Amino acid sequence: DITGGLLGTRVSMLLQPLGDAWLGLVPLSGVADQAVGPLEALAERRGIQYLDLREGTADLLAGFFAETLDKLLVAALVIVLALALALRSLARIGLVLLPIVVALVWTFTLLILIQGSVNLFHLISLLLIAGLAVDYSLFLNRPTTDEADRLRTLLSVSVGAGASFAMFSFLALSAIPALQAIGLAVTLGILCAYVLSLLLARAGPVG
Repeated sequence: DITGGLLGTRVSMLLQPLGDAWLGLVPLSGVADQAVGPLEALAERRGIQYLDLREGTADLLAGFFAETLDKLLVAALVIVLALALALRSLARIGLVLLPIVVALVWTFTLLILIQGSVNLFHLISLLLIAGLAVDYSLFLNRPTTDEADRLRTLLSVSVGAGASFAMFSFLALSAIPALQAIGLAVTLGILCAYVLSLLLARAGPVG
């Protein structure tokens, strides 16, 4: 009877068919800590499932946080192995890896100083920062044949870094917390990675 109206839209979010029965959601607000125990006891007696969304969300994010941290370590190992296979020189591997590692450490430190802690979106952003830092470091440290080649490389990397910096700077101004966290982290990471890669770039032509 109410399908299609405003009330129907609201009810459809709280009442869903489940096989031969119906699943109903009853949202609660303003629940004090001392009321949680009685609510859980009431739910158990009545065959109702009581969901603490705050606790459930916190547990879910904690799991994602731990999983992302593990993947960060795996990604770091893969990057090191790929660079070792491609460069085949400890000196060149160290020269390429140094700005990447320092940029990630600086970004992580700046995030803690600015926001007091790091969250899941910051960790995910570190994966993107690592990828961008690899590009900057590899290109700016690649062997070049002459000064014109070096300048072309510098211009290409600078344009790419500038465009990425501008895009993620806009995200950092977003009112949506997730986008703001990603934008801030990647903006800081791009700045650190580009400056460090530039400072540690080869001083003379090699080719």
